[in-house]
Amino acid sequence: MAQERTLERLFGKYLSNQLTEEERTELRTLLEDESNRKRWDTLAARSLTEPVSDRFLEDPRVKDELAQSYTNINLRIARPKLRRILVPAAAAAMLAVAFGLWWFIAQDARQPDATLASEFGSDALPGGNKAYLTLPDGNTIPLNGEQGGIVVDEMVRYENGGAVVDVTETGVPAPADTLVLTTPAGGQYAVTFSDGSRVWLNAGSTLKYPMRFGTEHRNVILIGEGYFEVKPDAVPFSVQTTGQTVTVLGTSFNIYAYPEEVQVETTLVNGSVNVQNHRMRTTHQLTPGQQSIVGSAQTFVRNVATDDFIAWRKGMFLFNDTELTKAIKQLGRWYDVEVVYKGAPPNTSFFGEIGRDKSLAQVLNLLKRSGVNFRIGEVTGRKVLTVIP
Repeated sequence: MAQERTLERLFGKYLSNQLTEEERTELRTLLEDESNRKRWDTLAARSLTEPVSDRFLEDPRVKDELAQSYTNINLRIARPKLRRILVPAAAAAMLAVAFGLWWFIAQDARQPDATLASEFGSDALPGGNKAYLTLPDGNTIPLNGEQGGIVVDEMVRYENGGAVVDVTETGVPAPADTLVLTTPAGGQYAVTFSDGSRVWLNAGSTLKYPMRFGTEHRNVILIGEGYFEVKPDAVPFSVQTTGQTVTVLGTSFNIYAYPEEVQVETTLVNGSVNVQNHRMRTTHQLTPGQQSIVGSAQTFVRNVATDDFIAWRKGMFLFNDTELTKAIKQLGRWYDVEVVYKGAPPNTSFFGEIGRDKSLAQVLNLLKRSGVNFRIGEVTGRKVLTVIP
């Protein structure tokens, strides 16, 4: 009961945009619990029946937002599937008071809208299954985009059984030979190792691994982001990134380790992992629902909602009080666009989720409600996303 009363109090303050930083942290912690998220949904649904003052509804900004939202709902009301969409925290309070379920609006995955593309200057299509495999002899092979992953055992093949490498020409790689799987910006791909463990690579990532694991260790090297499902085995499985090594016996976890980031995030879904900080020579053991953050000087461990950090594996962007700059980085990698800021990046964060199958203009149409403007252009053949505070 105490948590319910606290959630009701925080919900009321959220609607009136009066949450303090400490209360926002408290709310994020509460919403990590599924029962509290359901309670939050109930509070939002109940607000649909609460009266709204005429003065509020006469506000020109509210009129404009309501008109756009009701138009979207009317256009899509007959569609059976609803998707949660992104709503900026700054605009959420205004809209939530008016019609409660501010983060649930039908949004279909139609083809890019020409009107939206015109509004933002251009558009960019979402990424897909794209990757390159570098062989021990240095040759690089573009992988089939109609396939989602490869399997490495006695040979390298696609998940449907088709050969990736013609061993009659290249010969069978030796067990200790290193293979390199690389996903470009706008790409994703998976690899299943000789022991049955599997890794999904997010956009702009690289994974180095042997043709077959030995009997004493299972070691791989990651640059970028990968979601790991490691088969249980007495032989330890280690993932090396900049500044840390993660060692497991069998578990599921996500590692976010892009070179341009100052920290490496390891999020444990189930099982157990040990995170070794190279610089500090310390080791922390994580339990499910925990995340380690390894910086230049120390390792910080916190409890998180794991769905926030593995949503990309399910084809979604999920933002839970995510800073604009971090959200834009994700978009830049997935849509293969260069990001440029005019002026200082605005201090804005977002809640909600949206499918990674939508075009960039469709995503920006939601982001713009924060009061931030965007422009998609092209410079020397490369798409550029300009963020305008």
